[in-house]
Amino acid sequence: LGLILALVGISLAAWTGAPRFDALGSAIGLSPEIEIGPLAKAVALIEARFAEPLTVQGIARAVGVSESQLYALFKERLQTSPLRFVVQQRMARAGLYLTDTRMLIADIAHRVGYGDQSAFSRAFRRHWGETPAAYRRVLSLIHNYQPTRPERRGVGGVGVEKKKGGGGGG
Repeated sequence: LGLILALVGISLAAWTGAPRFDALGSAIGLSPEIEIGPLAKAVALIEARFAEPLTVQGIARAVGVSESQLYALFKERLQTSPLRFVVQQRMARAGLYLTDTRMLIADIAHRVGYGDQSAFSRAFRRHWGETPAAYRRVLSLIHNYQPTRPERRGVGGVGVEKKKGGGGGG
């Protein structure tokens, strides 16, 4: 999706006479002959740095437009806001981590830009309609895919098993 958006932005930039290639184009591996519009630059920036704290002001400044121009570009061409696009990128990557890795949910939360697992889980549920754990379970059933869970360790590194049934010793 990002490459398609970048190419669309590049085409639009060429058509509208947008500024020529700059350092951001170099950073994302594009040729100096290609013109890059502010939307394509913003999308590339967000895709490259989605896990970092991003603000509309910072993105707008980095791509050389005002905040209102950035909002207008995103709304007109992508039917979303810049920050919503950031969240979409984070959630897409989180979905991949949940299905393709054995990473703990807390680690995924940090990798996609959330300071704690609770905030990540709330955002994930708003986006996907499921908690991260439920999402992982459902996809593992659908795709017959079972990511191996990291072992839980007790004292001295000995594995800990949960007891089934009601407490009580004996």
